[in-house]
Amino acid sequence: MNIKQAHSEDGLCIYVQELPAAEEVFVTLPEEAELRPVGTVSSILHQLVIIQSLKDTPPLKDDSILFTSDRVAVGKVFEVFGPVASPLYILHFNSEDQINSKGLTQGMLLYYAPSIKEYTGYILTQQLTLAKGSDASWKNDEEPPEEVITVNTVLWSQG
Repeated sequence: MNIKQAHSEDGLCIYVQELPAAEEVFVTLPEEAELRPVGTVSSILHQLVIIQSLKDTPPLKDDSILFTSDRVAVGKVFEVFGPVASPLYILHFNSEDQINSKGLTQGMLLYYAPSIKEYTGYILTQQLTLAKGSDASWKNDEEPPEEVITVNTVLWSQG
């Protein structure tokens, strides 16, 4: 379940504290595994950590695992949002204490393992830029007609 799927039956949003428990990640990277910087922690909001991706890094899918410079796994990407060229990632934790225990702080650089498929998934940006879409409502809260939809420049989660 990601944020877009976390709505109550009456359409109201569910609070972060009501999300299902976040899976804690315990993985060991092989010594030869390369790590590359993916982004910096831009903010920490209760149980969520927001990471702003670095310029020219490929956008990662939900469930990609992020690491510290010491090769310690900190968590899985819970949600991806923002522009295709510069996405933001959300890591979901069960408590602020769990975030603190990982040593996550604002401005901290995080990494991904580009060559390990079990830990890293990529969003196919070429398909996204060709797709048209809208998050706007039209008359009677329906999707707008095809002729008024513009090319989508927002990255939609692949979750």
